[in-house]
Amino acid sequence: MFSRVSEDGGCLFSRPKVVANLGRKDRLDLDRIRDMIRALSKLLPANEAAEITAMIEASGLPLKLNWAKSAGGIYFLRKLWKSFGLKEFFEKKLKERRFEIPVEVAIFAMVAGRALAPDSKLSTYQWIKEEVYFPEGQGLELEPSFKIVSGLRRKFSSQWPIYST
Repeated sequence: MFSRVSEDGGCLFSRPKVVANLGRKDRLDLDRIRDMIRALSKLLPANEAAEITAMIEASGLPLKLNWAKSAGGIYFLRKLWKSFGLKEFFEKKLKERRFEIPVEVAIFAMVAGRALAPDSKLSTYQWIKEEVYFPEGQGLELEPSFKIVSGLRRKFSSQWPIYST
C-alpha cells in the first residue's frame, strides 16, 4: 500500500490517505505495480524511462519486497506507556529481582498485544515477532517472558485490588 499523510484543516491529527492499494504481500497485484511504474516512468527523462520499461518487460518486476510490518499502533502505545511513567515504574519495581530478560518489555508487549491484536499469549508473541516493528521485543523468548509476567500477575493480585478482577 502506498499512502501519504494529509492534514485536514480543522483536525488535530494528520491522517494517512491511501494512494494505491497493491494487495497483500503474499498476493501483490503485479500488473497494477507494472502499470504504476510505467506511468511514473513517463515523468523521467526519455532514456531513463526506456531503461525502466525494458527492465519491466525483461524481468517482470524490478522491485523486491523484503518485509513490511505495522509500526504506528505500537509506537503510539510505547510513547503513551513511557509518558505515564510505566516503563520506569516497572524497571524500578523489578530491579531488585535481577531478571535475565527484559521483563518490562515483556509486560509492555503483552499489554500492547491485548490492545492492538487481542488473542492468546502465543499469538501475542508471534505478533510481536512477525507483524509489528518493535525492535525492543525481538529478543523476547516465549516461555520465560510470559511465565514471568504471569507469575508477577499472581504475586500482585493479592497486593493490588486492580489485579483481582
